Amino acid sequence: GNSELSVQLADRAAKLPPLPLLDGTDNMSPRSREQSRKTHRQIAGSLSGRGLFEWAEREYRLVIQSAPMNDPTAMGCRIEMLEMLGDLERHADAIAIIQPLLDRISRDDETRGRFMQFANYAEDQLRGLYLFHRAETEIAADKLEKARASLTNGFRLFPENIDILIRMYRVDGDEKWKTIVDAKLRTLIAGYEAQLNLQPGAAAILGSSQRRLLAANCNQYAWLVSNTRGDFRRALEAGKLAVKLDPGYANLDTLARCYYALGRYDEALATQRQAIELEPHSPPLQRQLKLIETAREQTKSESAKPEPAKPERSK
Repeated sequence: GNSELSVQLADRAAKLPPLPLLDGTDNMSPRSREQSRKTHRQIAGSLSGRGLFEWAEREYRLVIQSAPMNDPTAMGCRIEMLEMLGDLERHADAIAIIQPLLDRISRDDETRGRFMQFANYAEDQLRGLYLFHRAETEIAADKLEKARASLTNGFRLFPENIDILIRMYRVDGDEKWKTIVDAKLRTLIAGYEAQLNLQPGAAAILGSSQRRLLAANCNQYAWLVSNTRGDFRRALEAGKLAVKLDPGYANLDTLARCYYALGRYDEALATQRQAIELEPHSPPLQRQLKLIETAREQTKSESAKPEPAKPERSK
């Protein structure tokens, strides 16, 4: 079962040979060093996927500590660890793991070149993620003006990441701030709506790449609207189509959010449980499950309250 495999992964990680020394005095060949780091990184990713986050963090940090900053495998470990810590809402730790890499990229062309060659993010996108996490720490410290600036710059650098815009929508601000965020939302939502074709049977005539693109656009639109404002019913239809085209956990998670936005908590709960069956160790999915369960229980409690007694008519 999954728990047995998780134990096997943890045991395998514990028995891995030592990583190469940063100063190169371990007498390992360059190829052996590279393979050792890649093996530890692979194990770290598997451990994270099984919900063994502490073990995964240990493996990632071992690789990072054993390699120079511009080593491709170490850079990959930093980025994967950033994503894992973000899912765990450990924003300060996420900043600490990625800031040294960003600093090195800023002043070292060789590191920037290797990053551009091997990383799965553009430099601006990674800086946008960094600013998103910095904003979360600023919000926690009640430094809302700084947080709004960080989010604004983060979204400018990484406009494809709609979670940054969703956070901008949720953070407190004056009327000017709300107007700015509202304009960005209107523009982005209109852009998605222009690309959507929700007519029955429309997807059947598309090729496979077009179907994937339509599913992605439907999912993005549905997630953005259901987490902010707009036509929740159209978002639900888009979410349903995304799941029909690609019934993966991310699209199911979005569909559950659409049901939640409409107050249809039973359907939201059933859909979120389907998502978690596919990705049982995802902290964001588990958090949304709790959100839906809480809303559903509150609704039940309120509906169960007895109605106030009507005053008797005077005779």
